[in-house]
Amino acid sequence: MRLVDTENQFRSTAPQALVSAIQRLAGAHTQEDVIETLRTTARNVAGADGICIVLRDNGKCHYIEEEAISPLWKGGKFPLETCISGWAMMNNKTVVIPDVFADDRIPHAIYRQTFVKSLVMTPIGSDEPIAALGAYWSKNYVAPKEVVETLETLARAAATALENAHLISVLSESLRKTELAREELKHRLKNSLAAVKSFGEVALSQDQSRALANRVDALSRAHALLGSDVEADAPVLLGDLVKGELAPYLGEAIATVDISGPEITVSGDQAIALGLALNELALNAARSGLLISAKARLAIRWREENRVVMIEWAETGGPAARQTASDGLNTLLIKKLINGQLKGNLRGALVSGGVTCFIEFPNETAREFPANTAA
Repeated sequence: MRLVDTENQFRSTAPQALVSAIQRLAGAHTQEDVIETLRTTARNVAGADGICIVLRDNGKCHYIEEEAISPLWKGGKFPLETCISGWAMMNNKTVVIPDVFADDRIPHAIYRQTFVKSLVMTPIGSDEPIAALGAYWSKNYVAPKEVVETLETLARAAATALENAHLISVLSESLRKTELAREELKHRLKNSLAAVKSFGEVALSQDQSRALANRVDALSRAHALLGSDVEADAPVLLGDLVKGELAPYLGEAIATVDISGPEITVSGDQAIALGLALNELALNAARSGLLISAKARLAIRWREENRVVMIEWAETGGPAARQTASDGLNTLLIKKLINGQLKGNLRGALVSGGVTCFIEFPNETAREFPANTAA
């Protein structure tokens, strides 16, 4: 097929394919749902001979899924610095390459084993991309502006869907421990669905945008049935919150953790965001093996000054640092919770054998009891 035929086919089929893809992403509840939607829709959306989905994974590009005329690199993991997908994520830029063998950023030997002659690679995630979407052609091809913009629109919708799916997973676990997670789930889902609608308004025709908006509104009404009986303003003791988030990962061993600070309360809204952030930190520590290491130590200490709560999370003596500070959905979610929901500040660093981080946030509603230890 001639390239002009490919472009004509793209112009006739891409708009409806994009509508369908965004509608399906709006309803995705798991990371697997998002990936499967991209696998089955992105190739038609781009009018390409193949596509792949790449996740950023501990400093590597993990090619987790593909749909193409012949095999690419599914299942492979390559250093960020050696892949064009890594380049797109590290630089947060879409890259268009008409001839892969004329570009020094491409590992030519690997590409010679495939049909790929040209490509477009776009990052998934706005501030700190955590994935990438690649589209490939079997001939030298300069992807036109509308193809690139369509792929970027799909990538933005996928970023929202991935964050939404990760949040649903986290909140589903929290929901089993406390009903306080319910209102946060509804709030975050509402914002995510609203973002999908805005993508449609920018990228689609008026009729297509209206059809998409109707589907998103239907999803929003369905999620609103999750319930509304949570007391979001109920105060929560910070010590109880810390121990409650650690308990699932430590069990009886929680007594060996240094948990200390004055008895202060935070509002229900703040407890939801802070509890989720603490859960992510605990999950990261558990995955690294720190919480089962005999030599490892974990200390969580806090204080309050001028109505600002300051929390220190310090891991020592555990396994080697497992990922860079900007990698992964977990770190991205923690930053969004602290900086966005709590209007606070997160500072952290990888150290030998663990992570040290400091969380600060204004506590306008907290009241302080006489100083005591929470452990």
